Amino acid sequence: MHHTHRIALLEDKSHQLEKLELYLSQVPNIEIVLKSKNSDHFFEEIQKVHPEILVADLDLGNDSMTGMEVAQEIKIPVFLQALIRKNMWKILKI
Repeated sequence: MHHTHRIALLEDKSHQLEKLELYLSQVPNIEIVLKSKNSDHFFEEIQKVHPEILVADLDLGNDSMTGMEVAQEIKIPVFLQALIRKNMWKILKI
């Protein structure tokens, strides 16, 4: 039996968030448990849904934090959006 990976998404642009969700929804053993457009919402919700992996945009626009700063604050693996297609699936062994 395969493990289902619980994924959180952090992307400030709605259309990019939708594209990322569509892309990841086609991957087996992935469950998107959190979609956030800013770091404040992300930190409010992360304790409720307990994701195992964060997929984040580096540049969160007018947010008080960057994707890299959010990554440094949490204790789960982080994939930065530009690197997803190239490396994520190899690492997860999907």
